[in-house]
Amino acid sequence: MDGEKILIVAADPKAVQVATVKLSNAGFWVITASDGAVALDKAHNASPDLFLIDYQLPDQTGIQLCAEIIHDPDLKAIPVVLIIDENFDEGKLKEYNIRVDGILIKPFTPKNLLSKINSVLLKSKLARELNPLTLLPGKIHLQTEVDWRLRQNREFDLIFSDLKGLQVYNKVYGYERGNEVIKFTATLMETELAKIDRNGAGLYQIEGGSFGILLDPGYAETVCENIMGRFDQQIGGFYDEADLQRGGVILKNRRGLFEQKPIMSMGLGIISNQQRKITNWLEAEEIGVELLEFAKAVHGSKFVRDRRQS
Repeated sequence: MDGEKILIVAADPKAVQVATVKLSNAGFWVITASDGAVALDKAHNASPDLFLIDYQLPDQTGIQLCAEIIHDPDLKAIPVVLIIDENFDEGKLKEYNIRVDGILIKPFTPKNLLSKINSVLLKSKLARELNPLTLLPGKIHLQTEVDWRLRQNREFDLIFSDLKGLQVYNKVYGYERGNEVIKFTATLMETELAKIDRNGAGLYQIEGGSFGILLDPGYAETVCENIMGRFDQQIGGFYDEADLQRGGVILKNRRGLFEQKPIMSMGLGIISNQQRKITNWLEAEEIGVELLEFAKAVHGSKFVRDRRQS
C-alpha cells in the first residue's frame, strides 16, 4: 500500500511484535505506542495513515483514545481500526458517539489483520476522492473498478461523456451557474441509470463536466440516447432568454471580435471489452478520449461506439 504509516497502540508486546512483522513485511511503516498518551504524541509527530488501537490500554480504554482522536482537528480524518475481544459490547461505541472504520476481533490471524488494514486504507483513500460538488465517486474509483473487472475477465460497457461548451458557459455566466449545470447533469444521469437493471452499473465524475458510466453489456446505447434526449430538452433552462432565442451566447474572442457559441450539448463515447481486448484502465481511457474527440467534433449532442475488434 505504498509504504503507509500504521500507528499500533497496544500494551501486549507479543501482539505488537506479530502485527509489526506482518505489516512491515507487507511494506508498511510501523510505529508503536504502549499507551494513549504516547500514541497521541507520536501521531502529531509522524502523521500516520491509520491507527490500530487495542481496546485494553494501561492509561485509558481504546474508545476513550478514539474520542480524543476524533476531537483533535489534526487527527480526526485518520481512519481507526479497533481491536476488541469477543465479549466486547459494541454499544459502548454508541455511548461515546464513536465511529471506527474497522473492527478486529481477538484472536485474529496475521492474514486477517493485513486484509483489514488494506480494506480500511482503500476505503479511506476512495472516500477522499468523492467529488464535493456532486458527491459522486471520482476517477480513481472508476479506474479501480475497471481494472478489477478486467482481472476477473468480466465483460462491460464503459461510457465516457463530456459537456460541449461548458467552458464558454462558465465565461459568460460564471462558475457558480456552471456548477449548477454539472449537478443537473449528474442527477439526470443517476435518474436514467435508475430506470435500468443497475446490477453492476456505476456513475463516476472524472472531472468537471466529464463523467464515466460503467455498465454490464446491453444497456449503453439506450442510456446514451435517453441522457442526450433529456439533456437537450432541459439545458435551455440554464440560459437567459435572449441567448436561448438566438441559439447561443455572444462573447469576445482573443482578437477582440464578437462571436456566437452554441447552446451546450453532450458528447459520449462507448467502449467495451466484449469484442475488443482491453488490458488495463489506461488503454480504456485512451480509447474513450479518442471517441469523445470525435463525438465533440460533431455539431450538437452525439454518441459514438467503438466497434473495432481484436
